[in-house]
Amino acid sequence: MSDLLRTKLSAVGRKSVIISAGSGACLAISAIIAAVGVEMIVDWMWELPFTLRAAWLAMSLAMLGVLVVREIIWPLLAIPDEDEVALWVEHESPGLRSRLIATIQLTRAQAVPAGQSLSLVRALVRETQEIAGPMDFLAVVKLDRLRRLGAVAALIGILGIVGMAFGGRSSVDLLERAVLAPGVDVPRKTRVQMLTPNPLVSAIGEGVELRAQASGIIPASGSVAIHYDGAGQSVTLPMAAGPEHSKQFVLNLETVPRSFTYRVTLNDGHGNDGRVEASVRPSVVSMNIAEIPADYTHLGPIRHSSGDLRILATSRLAIRIKSNKPVKNTTPADRPFNRVTLQGKSGMVDIPLIVVGSDGQTLIAQDRGNPDIPLAPDVQGLSIHLVDNNGLETKDPAVYGIQLIPDEPPTVRVTYPDRKEQLSTARAQLLVGADASDDFALGKLTLHYRVVPPELAETIAAENGSAPAVPDVAAGEHPGDHHADAVVSGQAAPVESGSIALDLKGTPKTFHGQFHFEMGNLDPPPLVHGAVEWWLEAEDTNDVTGPGKTVSDHYLTRIGTEAEVRSDLLARLGNHMGEIKETAETQKQDNADLGEMIQEKVEAKP
Repeated sequence: MSDLLRTKLSAVGRKSVIISAGSGACLAISAIIAAVGVEMIVDWMWELPFTLRAAWLAMSLAMLGVLVVREIIWPLLAIPDEDEVALWVEHESPGLRSRLIATIQLTRAQAVPAGQSLSLVRALVRETQEIAGPMDFLAVVKLDRLRRLGAVAALIGILGIVGMAFGGRSSVDLLERAVLAPGVDVPRKTRVQMLTPNPLVSAIGEGVELRAQASGIIPASGSVAIHYDGAGQSVTLPMAAGPEHSKQFVLNLETVPRSFTYRVTLNDGHGNDGRVEASVRPSVVSMNIAEIPADYTHLGPIRHSSGDLRILATSRLAIRIKSNKPVKNTTPADRPFNRVTLQGKSGMVDIPLIVVGSDGQTLIAQDRGNPDIPLAPDVQGLSIHLVDNNGLETKDPAVYGIQLIPDEPPTVRVTYPDRKEQLSTARAQLLVGADASDDFALGKLTLHYRVVPPELAETIAAENGSAPAVPDVAAGEHPGDHHADAVVSGQAAPVESGSIALDLKGTPKTFHGQFHFEMGNLDPPPLVHGAVEWWLEAEDTNDVTGPGKTVSDHYLTRIGTEAEVRSDLLARLGNHMGEIKETAETQKQDNADLGEMIQEKVEAKP
């Protein structure tokens, strides 16, 4: 086949492909603009939900894909061959009488049948070329479909542009909604912006405020349509303009019985559907409080009810609670956070509550990782604050009163001798009876003494006859220091002092016993007509706020000669004998009086 015929046929094929693809493009453009435009109009009229808009967009994109593949991509790939184009030309030019298709087929390699003359084929080619040379093969490709679809696409495009220009921002909003842009409302004369958080969590039985802001045409009032969950109950309430801002509208609900959805309508516009989740506030349903006494008390943990928190001042608390619902796992860096608040005269101290276990309802108090909580000296009560996963907090938590019981110092007294002043020799053994006790444990029992020279004995005796000075143990003073200072300041002779630790055989709560005070072993030894002043001091095992210390009354043992001691003993014996005789006479007289009374009653009987 000649190059002329081949070029003319190729041009027809290319034109056919271009016309088909162009027609398909016009069809696809018209279809997608029409689909989006119709969706925008329908959305503006009936405000389509997101799911329906998403389905519409998906179908529009699917339709566009089908048109692109079938009307554009497929024609570009399916280019017609020379035989097909030749048939098109012969159909439009009957004068060719099948010469063109015959020429194409006979001039192909090995297309001439055996026994046929090549000269006839060449003659056919020349004749076909002479006839087809002046013909316009391109005319066989009609532009009617392209013109028609192009006109439709242009018209739809112009209408779309005019509509977008006329609608302004409203058209842009509708287009954004059509392509599923988030947070875009249907354009209205009045636009509504919700100011209330969505969703909003509120405590059951408490009030909630719904607030919205209008733009564009500002109405005088609006309404709120409320639909409660599970009850099929709906109610519409009026929404008035806020007193502080004329463009804001407020509805205060005094109580929220259950969760609900709502929609605010202002003029022709409305806001996005809102949600109020009603939930109970977190609270304590059970509380386990254990008192952890200090080690020196030798006591184990003591359980307390929340209504009886009488706690030893040196103890610590271990608190474990159970909430009515799962709570948020918080740290002190969060605000708010789960905590135990210790309330005292000087202020409040927050102790974090840590969630333990998988239920989210069990919490323990921890002070810097320590589960035992120290108590300030002025603590008066504690309260529990909880916050759930929605941010709801405990409201007006109960305050549980705490009464701190101080660790009292021990008691001590001398049970023997029974007189505070005795007479003894310098080498005598003085029998001392002691009675000491503590609410937890005695740590030490010490006998303190002072060896008084003869020239100061009367002064010490006179002072002991009055109330003895009370030493300031906390300041490091010892019993008798005030006496020593007073005496030494006016005399040259010193007063020697010392102490003897008594064996308690451990740390008992009480001690009842006797021991010998070996005055002959004192250094320096007491002198005749001198004296030994002595007393007992008891100390407990309190190593937290103590130790607590207590001293007994002061006793004075005068030092005399053996003759003076014997004379004193005889005088005391005589006194005792006189007291015994007097007691016997009194009892004898009482017996006689009793006998007379009995006899009189017997004689009086008939």
